[in-house]
Parts: sequence; C-alpha cells; structure tokens
Amino acid sequence: ELNAAREAKSREAAKMQQQTRDAKEELKVRHLMILDLSKKHQEIRGRLADFSKLYDMVKNDRNKYVNLIQESSQALAEMKEKIKILENEVDILRRETQQKDSDFSKEHLEHQNSINARDVLRTELNKVAASLTSRHTEMKQQGEEVRNLNAIINSIERDMVRLKRQYEVAVEDRNYTGIQLIDRNDELCILYEKSNVQQATLKRGQLLLQDR
Repeated sequence: ELNAAREAKSREAAKMQQQTRDAKEELKVRHLMILDLSKKHQEIRGRLADFSKLYDMVKNDRNKYVNLIQESSQALAEMKEKIKILENEVDILRRETQQKDSDFSKEHLEHQNSINARDVLRTELNKVAASLTSRHTEMKQQGEEVRNLNAIINSIERDMVRLKRQYEVAVEDRNYTGIQLIDRNDELCILYEKSNVQQATLKRGQLLLQDR
C-alpha cells in the first residue's frame, strides 16, 4: 500500500509538473501574443493619427477650395456685369462715332465745294482783270463786276473760314471719340481676359473639389 501511494503521489507530482510546464508555455505564448497585439495597437494608433492629420488637411483644402470657388463666382459675376456695362458704352460710342463720321464727311464735302467755288470765281476774276487792260471802254462795267466778284469771294472765304473751323472741330471731336472707343475696347479686352482667368480658376477648383 505504501508503494502504491508513493506511485500515485509520483504520478500526481509528474502530472502537476507537466501542467506547470504547459501553463508556463501557454503563459509565454500569451505574453508573446500580448506583445504582438501591443505592437499592432501602436501601429494602428499611429495610422489613425496619420489618417486624422490627412482628414484635417483634406478638410482644410476642401474649405479653401469652396471659399475660392465662392470668391471666383462672385468676382466672375461682377466682371460679367462690368463687361455688360462696357459693351453698352462701346455700342453708344460706336454709334456716336458713326454719326460724327457722317457729319465730318458732310462738312468735308461742303468745305471742298467752297474751295472749288472759290477757285472758279478766282479764275473768273483773273480773266476779268486781264481783259481790263485791253477793254478800256468797258472799264466801269468790268470794275463793277470785279467788285461784285470780290464781294462774293470775300463772302465765300468767310464761309470757308467758318467751314474750316467746323471741319477742324469735327476732326477733333471724331478723334476724341475714336480714342474713347479704343480705351473702352482695351478695357473690355482686359475684363474678358480676367473673366477667362476667373472661369479657369473656378473650373479648376471644382475639379479639385470633386477629386477630393
């Protein structure tokens, strides 16, 4: 009985030793698993922090592009309104220029006709003056004709001076209107270019916002 008890105790001790070794081995495995899980946890926390920073960056970029789109839209609307106003001004100036060109052409034609009439009368006066030397008997009659022709010439020359001044005024007025038209066209071109830039910026911002 004593031997049997010893053997039972020995088997129980061996069993407990094996259980102890198994428990230690399992504890070791669990410790390694805990270390591995801790490492993965740190990695996940790091990735989460990176994703949080990336989210903040994307959110800030989105807000920036939204603001940019709003500003571009407002600027584009203002430029379209300015372009519309300038187009109306250019159209008015163009019509005024056409009218002044027509008036200028009329003044120029009248001025040229006056010059032609003066030249014709001067030719006649020269003919009359030349004939006076050989027509002494008709001196009085020719002298009266000369005086009449001189009076007509003086009147025409006064009209010519007036028409010349009107012609110069018409030329200056047309030139000034032409300069205004050129300035308005230049300003309109600049606004078109700015409008195109704003539209390109708006489109680029919308595309970037869609990509985000």
